[in-house]
Parts: sequence; structure tokens; C-alpha cells
Amino acid sequence: MTAWTRKRASGPLRATVLCSKKVDPRATARNAVKRKIRSALAKLAKENTVHADVVISAKAAIKAVPYSEIEQSLIHVISLP
Repeated sequence: MTAWTRKRASGPLRATVLCSKKVDPRATARNAVKRKIRSALAKLAKENTVHADVVISAKAAIKAVPYSEIEQSLIHVISLP
């Protein structure tokens, strides 16, 4: 997964998840990947006061990555300066 962030002075966490057909040709599988990432983002936004815009591009390998690892990766990305 590749992530781009831009910090802001105030406001809620705004995020979008990109998932192309290279991840999986089936829409249901791509939607499941996006739901997993969005769920981790929602949990992160609820637990922390994050003021940022985030764009996440999912890669094919993310289908095998457990939820906890996705969550830790997002925490690391958003906490960067």
C-alpha cells in the first residue's frame, strides 16, 4: 500500500482509498480491501485527533496482509511529520 498525507491545522481526518483492477479483477474483492482499510482509518480517527488528508493506493499484496498490520502501517504513516 502506498499512502500520501498532507497535514492540516484543523478539521477531521479526510481519506480516500484507491483500489484498481490490478489488485483483483473482481469488484467484491476490491471492495473488501477498501472496507478493511477504511475500517482501520475510522478506528484511527476515533482514537486520535488527526488533522490530515490521506490518499491510500492499495497494491495486490494487501489481500494477504492482516488487519492489525494495516492498522499499524496507517498509524505510522499518519504520525510522520
